[in-house]
Amino acid sequence: MASVPTAPLRAPRRSLADSLAVDAKGLSRQRATLDQLSRAYLTERLRRGEINQCSATNARCTLGALATYYGDGPARLLTRTDLDGWLETIGALAPATRRSRISTVKGLTAWMVRRDYLKADPAAELANVRLPRYLPRGLEVDAIGRLLEVCPDDRARLIVLLMVQEGLRAAEVAGLEVADISFTDHLALIHGKGGHERLLPLSDETWGILVRHLDAHPVTAGPVVRSYRRTWAGLRSDTISGMVSDWMNEAGIKRRPRDGVSGHALRHSCAGHMLKGGAHLRDVQAALGHVSLATTQRYLPLVVNDLRSAMGGRRYRGPL
Repeated sequence: MASVPTAPLRAPRRSLADSLAVDAKGLSRQRATLDQLSRAYLTERLRRGEINQCSATNARCTLGALATYYGDGPARLLTRTDLDGWLETIGALAPATRRSRISTVKGLTAWMVRRDYLKADPAAELANVRLPRYLPRGLEVDAIGRLLEVCPDDRARLIVLLMVQEGLRAAEVAGLEVADISFTDHLALIHGKGGHERLLPLSDETWGILVRHLDAHPVTAGPVVRSYRRTWAGLRSDTISGMVSDWMNEAGIKRRPRDGVSGHALRHSCAGHMLKGGAHLRDVQAALGHVSLATTQRYLPLVVNDLRSAMGGRRYRGPL
């Protein structure tokens, strides 16, 4: 087995906390902008350990877009009308995405009220987006094989295997660091949504590609999956999702935009294949990092043939 890589490529320039770096204590309650307050809010949560770097990056994108829409006016004048206008800008996004972004904004405005930057919370009565029920669409084993065949290098194969063998989200792949990996026990600490963490055993297939990739690109700290141009920086989650979609197009398994075949379909495939292989629902829940078992139960229809067999073979005869 290959040894643990020992030579760093290049030290990171600045952490996300450094780039946000706004202290709420120095901001004027009369003149502070929404952009300044959103950075102060995320800085505070990072310092308290309430969110990790990955969550802060995603939240920064959402709050940055809101601040751009609102402009440079005083944040204390933010109203429900402003938020309604912002909601129209995200109206075409998927329900789960809109739900997540609204939740992020609610967190900011509630914090602004607690810090006396707002007298009343304009987001308090924003309705939560109801998520439609849907059947998660995974990929067949041969389709995943074709996808791996078109992957241009070991970095690409590692991304795909982390998503389909270990069930990682694109953001979790982006957030995986060398320090999160146990090279003795073949385990990885995954930083999931909402600051939840889970410890996953890495499959032999994933482990082999991981070690080979790190042998070719030796690092001792920082992101596992990195940019080839900016070798100190990790790939962003949206970049990873776009790369996987491109490979799926090349493999001929993605037909058109929004056809359900995406990087996230690899995570669905992981769940479905585990269940079809006889895994307990609780094990699938732990692997995917679902807080609620109800979320994992969405995958049960993927093993409908087994369910049909279990429920079949019975007849009840009443009086004729």
